[in-house]
Formats: sequence, structure tokens, C-alpha cells
Amino acid sequence: MTATDQPPTRSSTLGSDAAIPPETGEIGVLLIERLRAWKHAVKYLESYVDQMETLHKGLSKDYHKVLKTVDEPLKEGHHFDQTVGGVASFFENLRANTVSIGQTHTETATALKSQVLPILERLHKEIKDRAKHVQHECERATKMVAKTRNATQSQIELLGQHASNYSGASTGAGGHHLHLHKAAKPKPEFDPWILKRGVLHRLQHQVQEENTQQNDLIGVQKHFGEFEAHVVTTVQAAIKELDTVLAGRRDKERALLSDLHSKSASIPTDFEWTNFLTRNSSVLIPLDAAPRTVDSITFPNSTHPSTIPTLHGSLQRKGKIMRSYYAAYYVLTPAGYLHEFKDQDSSNHTKDSDPESSLYLPECSIGALSPEHKFIVSGKDTASTLGRKKDFAFKCGSREEAVKWYEALSRAAGVKTEEVPAPTPVTPEEEGKKVIAGTKEQEEGVTPPPYTRHDTAEGKETVTMGGAAPGVGTSTEAAAAPAAAPAAAVAAVEGAKKEGTA
Repeated sequence: MTATDQPPTRSSTLGSDAAIPPETGEIGVLLIERLRAWKHAVKYLESYVDQMETLHKGLSKDYHKVLKTVDEPLKEGHHFDQTVGGVASFFENLRANTVSIGQTHTETATALKSQVLPILERLHKEIKDRAKHVQHECERATKMVAKTRNATQSQIELLGQHASNYSGASTGAGGHHLHLHKAAKPKPEFDPWILKRGVLHRLQHQVQEENTQQNDLIGVQKHFGEFEAHVVTTVQAAIKELDTVLAGRRDKERALLSDLHSKSASIPTDFEWTNFLTRNSSVLIPLDAAPRTVDSITFPNSTHPSTIPTLHGSLQRKGKIMRSYYAAYYVLTPAGYLHEFKDQDSSNHTKDSDPESSLYLPECSIGALSPEHKFIVSGKDTASTLGRKKDFAFKCGSREEAVKWYEALSRAAGVKTEEVPAPTPVTPEEEGKKVIAGTKEQEEGVTPPPYTRHDTAEGKETVTMGGAAPGVGTSTEAAAAPAAAPAAAVAAVEGAKKEGTA
């Protein structure tokens, strides 16, 4: 076997954990080349029988022409097993017996043409049709896989381009938090976390196409073995018919052809295919090969710190119309974005859904955390086309959860104020308890100043103490306002009790 006769090599790419597996060969090319080998083998037999007819017409001196039709070595001969009992040894036996055949007759030539050649011609056509079918199936599957891999590669390159803008990372007590140096604010669609989701979504489609191609190729391989058994059986039938035609000739000719028949009949139908699988086990796909999964795939920047959420989970947010709180799923990314999704499934890569809203926290302000586990984030929804600044009121189910979210958002927010969300309405009795407690604190000298937000004529937001707008009232009035509030509240509580008694 020469160097040019070596089979193409191919690593088991479909089992690779790389996002874009390397290709070093084509299974379809290998199988089509094998069909060509069978086609040549059948063609050799056709030529052999045809020349036998001519030889029987032209006497034994022309019999050497028959020997020339059986090339040595065989084309694509490396596809056949070289040990005794296979196709290669059969052709060696055919060449040896052909030399011994010396005489032919016209009746024998007629019988060869009408009884043996049609079997081989039909087999030849079947092999050609099968080669066209295999080539079509392989090319179709290869194009689909190549298309999805190109889409995945483009998304991976885009992720690499934007993830490279982040350098230097540290992990705080509140979870993953990065102090990242970046040239400019990224667009939400270029957030590495969003880009990673795009990579995983395209990988899912790519893996589906690759697994479909793998299943198709496994099916082709299974049917290939059955077809080869049919080819071997048909060749055996043709050789047997040849033996029958020449049975009445001389004893030597009969003995030689009977030997040829016995050699071909001794080839097991799966002998060549079994040995072919053994020799090319590193190229062909195992019949029990497991399908790929997205979770087992690695790709550049798949574990980059900028693609790992700093914090994620459920929060309650006050609605725009009903003004009641509803639950949503939020993801805080190292890039500084707080993305909102309808639910946890929507944030997963299995769904190609955009965030309901996206707040770029470095351009937002966050107020204080209230005793009711509430806080306000003020900023622009970058996912909205309006681009207006508004308040986003959030509420947590427990104090521990509220502190965790508040500290994480405060670290990412550009401004931190003392704004406290409006408390939940309470009964007069509860209000009286709070007023009495507040009066006691004032008597002890502990009077926390209230904070109020005001919008100036220029549209800027300011924070003042005592509830007065900037420039309104004197310092004495500002100090007197908090002191007068408890007395008025006590009077309101007393009036309510009297009305209840009446």
C-alpha cells in the first residue's frame, strides 16, 4: 500500500468539548470512496466476464487480455482486508486461476454474456446509485452544521471583543463584584453576560444540527454494512453462475472455476465490513456514541468574570399603573447592569428573550433601606426607547435578603441618597405608638432629620432636610416643623379615640 493509498484521518469531532470542533476529514468522503472501491471491484468482474467471452472466441492465445483487466494492486485496495479469506485474497486467486484457463468456445461466450454479465451490471448500477444517495445526505447535513457553527463562531468572537474590555477583578463579601476598568459604557446588548447567553443559544441550535448529522451518519454506516453484505452476496451469485456456465468444459477449467467459486463463497458477508470498522475505528463514529450537550461545551471567555452574575434572584417591584408590587427575576452583572426578566426561565439561555428593563447602575442613584425592606433606585431604563429618568421601587421578603440586594446595588450605584420609600399605611393606634416613641426620642435629644427630594426649576433633583424645599423657610422654621409634627399627631389620635367612644 503506497502513501497515497492511506485512508483519510478524522478525529472524533462530534464528541469534542470545543464549541467549534476541528475538522480533519469527512466521513462522507470516506464512505463514498469505499463505494467507489466496490464499484471498481464489480467493474473488474464485469470486465473479467466480458473478456472471458472474447477469449472464448479468440482461443487461448488471447486469454492474457483477461488477466490485464484485474489490476494489481487494486484501486482503493487499502479498503479491503489483505489477509486470506477476504476480497483482496479473492482477486489474487482470480488472477492465478485465470492464467490456467486455456480454451474457450462460442457457446461459453454466449452464456457468459446472457447469464453472468447482467447480474454484475445491475450491481454496478446499484453501487453508483447508493454513492449518489450517500453523497447527497452527507453534503446536506454538512452544510447545516457549517452554517450553525459559523453563527456560533461569530457570536463567540463578539463576546471575546467586548469581554476583553474588562480587566482586574475582586470578590467582595456580598458575592462576585468586579471593579472593572472600561473605556466607555457598554450598550446593554453588548453586556458580556448577554453575549454569553447568545453564544449558548446558538450553541444549542448548533448541537442539535450536529447530533442530527451524527445520527444520520450512524444510520448511513449501519445501512452501509447491510449493503456491503448484499454486494458480496450478489458477487457470489455472479461467480456461481459463471461456474455453472463453464461446468461442461474441460476438467481443468471446471476445477479452476470451482476453486474460484469456493474462494468467493467462503467470504463472510460481514468479513470486510467488520475488519474495515476495526481498521478505521479512529475515523468512524462509534455506533453507541453519546450526543453532545451544551453543559459539557467550553468556549473562550465562558468563565470570564464579566459573564458571571454578581447577584441574581427574585425581587418585588412596584407597578406603573396599579401601584402594587409584583415579583420578577433580576440579574446584577459585573458590567453594572440590573436586568429584569419575567421569571427565572426567561433569564436562562434556553430562551432567547430580551430583558424587560435594564438599569445601568453607575448612572443611577439609590435611596436608603426602609424598615419595611424597601428601597428606591432612580435612573433611566436603557432598554426603553423613551429614555426618561424615573423611580424603581423595590421590596424584599426578608431583612436578610433586603440587606444583601441593597449592599450589592449600592456598591454599583453612582449616587447614594437618604431617600426612604413611603411607608405602608397604618392604623391610628399604631401611629400613636410611633408618635409617642418619636417624642421620647426627641426629649432624649435623638431626632433623626427627615429627608425629602425636590425637583428644581432646572429639572435637577436635590435632597433637603425637614421637608422644606431649597430656599424656603429659615433654619428656625425647619427645626420647628419636626417638633410640631408629634403634637399634631397626638391630637389626631386623641380625637379618633373620642369619636370611637361616642
